[in-house]
Amino acid sequence: MVSRDASYAVAVGDVGRLWEDLKMMTFNFAGSTHSKYTIYLLEILCILELESSPVLRDVFLRNWLVNPSGQPGRNMEGDLYQEHLNCDWDLNL
Repeated sequence: MVSRDASYAVAVGDVGRLWEDLKMMTFNFAGSTHSKYTIYLLEILCILELESSPVLRDVFLRNWLVNPSGQPGRNMEGDLYQEHLNCDWDLNL
């Protein structure tokens, strides 16, 4: 359910909801074999919650999702969008 809620939060561009879902997913990953996800999420959680200023945290979270089409409900993860651009660039060579 958390994963489905996170997918919906990405689509509608709700970064706050996605952030809360990722906090819960940290515990799911800790109880599974996905140790790299656990470590990554714990690092991001500690950096943003404990070490960053509110302004830096806000800037980081606002840049997590992008909407390349500009249409409502068409948001996607920024790193996934970058991968799409890399694939398009490779095809043009």
